[in-house]
Amino acid sequence: MAQAEPPATTRPAHAEPVDATVDAEPVDAEPVDSEPVDAEPVDAEPVDVETVDLIDAALVRLVRRITDRRTTDLLNTWAGVDIERSGFTLLARLEQHRDARLAELATAADIDVSTASRQMARLLEQGLVSRRTDPSNHRAFRHRLTAQGAAALARLRRARRTWIADSVVDFATADQAQLADLLTRFSDNLQEQSDRQPSPAQRDADRS
Repeated sequence: MAQAEPPATTRPAHAEPVDATVDAEPVDAEPVDSEPVDAEPVDAEPVDVETVDLIDAALVRLVRRITDRRTTDLLNTWAGVDIERSGFTLLARLEQHRDARLAELATAADIDVSTASRQMARLLEQGLVSRRTDPSNHRAFRHRLTAQGAAALARLRRARRTWIADSVVDFATADQAQLADLLTRFSDNLQEQSDRQPSPAQRDADRS
């Protein structure tokens, strides 16, 4: 394969729009009095079963590799930190949602509160996060990144970029961009499909 350029410099290429208009002579038609007819729904192009199975198998391998403890240890070694995967997610969400409550961070990180609580205690102990009493509710706390936490997050992000870049280094630049585009579209479709599903509470209500 062709040697890839650094991933950080690649950008998806967008083709110029093509004018597909065809000149044709207008045809006069007699007006017809009729009720409007709803257009027939257009079925999506069917997906080959073997292709779906290949995607499924690749996803299983990908998730296993991403969640492998060895991957976490490798990234931590490169970054010089000791942060769990869910801890990294909490730090990233805390960067976006400053001064947030734990429940808010858990929701933003899409992890359960018990996991978020356990990871937050570890981050506080490491000095990566600070907290203060919530003025509106003295039984709750607000959290924010410390300078040490922001630096650790930046180092871990650089390690993750290196890990991904090493995995696509033998991809052509166009293939790297296409992979990023397809993965983004696929993830968006999965999210939309998940959002359309009723919550467990809603399903229970529908059954009653």
